[in-house]
Amino acid sequence: SRTPVGLRLPPEPRGITSRVPNGPLISCVLPVYKRVRYLSEAIGSILAQSIRDFELIIVDDGSPNRDEVKRAALASNDPRVRFLRLDTNTGGGTSCGPALNAGFATAHGRYHTWATDDNLWEPDCYKRLYEALSSGSYDLAYAPSWIVYDGTRRVSLCYQPYDPRWFARNCTCGSAFLYTAELFAR
Repeated sequence: SRTPVGLRLPPEPRGITSRVPNGPLISCVLPVYKRVRYLSEAIGSILAQSIRDFELIIVDDGSPNRDEVKRAALASNDPRVRFLRLDTNTGGGTSCGPALNAGFATAHGRYHTWATDDNLWEPDCYKRLYEALSSGSYDLAYAPSWIVYDGTRRVSLCYQPYDPRWFARNCTCGSAFLYTAELFAR
């Protein structure tokens, strides 16, 4: 089954509200460092989501091929796409955490997700995750992910059954997830 799984967390602290009252429903941050090989496909699969109310924030994490990254990032001319360039690489080429934080610092969505330049999503991915979050008082929903190995055509399904103790320790849910902006603020 590819049904999203929800995670219930304690109520948020008082005073935390959505980032921007009239902002988009979803903010997706996509950090990039040097790799543009699959970037257009990744962007295309995000822009093809059946939920149209989202922003895509592409963060160039100080790539040496900055012009190539920017061209690929902005090729769609879609007004939902924003581009943010960091002057120097913040993750050392091994971590996207600082670039994600820079992107989310500018995010306006009520829900957050992030992607990498080699992820692809089915057109209803955001919709199904949003519906899972809306079905209860959840802060996070995630679904299994397919992994396609380049060159070998080997495909496998990665799925971690929901176990709050395991999830709290490992926080591994593949590339299909959506969480509230309030959860990110915590």
